[in-house]
Amino acid sequence: MIVEALDRKWTVNEITLKEKRELHRKNVVVWEKVNNPEAESDPGEWIDLLDEVMEKAGLNEKSLVDKEGNSLSMADIDSVLLAIFLEYVGGPSPKESGD
Repeated sequence: MIVEALDRKWTVNEITLKEKRELHRKNVVVWEKVNNPEAESDPGEWIDLLDEVMEKAGLNEKSLVDKEGNSLSMADIDSVLLAIFLEYVGGPSPKESGD
């Protein structure tokens, strides 16, 4: 599967419907906590979700580099992983939303 992010095409693993549903469920839980002032939220839960996307996608530190082979910043890594996440669970891609 090919995902476009940061002016680059990333080859990532396909995942099963069950895996997509698991990611979707975790996303709903994270955002429900964020949007509910009474709930205890942990900002690290979102990073954990993106790390799970990275693992399922088959990416690692060596593959998360720019066109020149330099390591990506944490923000750029998150952008790539978010684009992959959106491909996995559906929703507008950063390209469609104007980002």
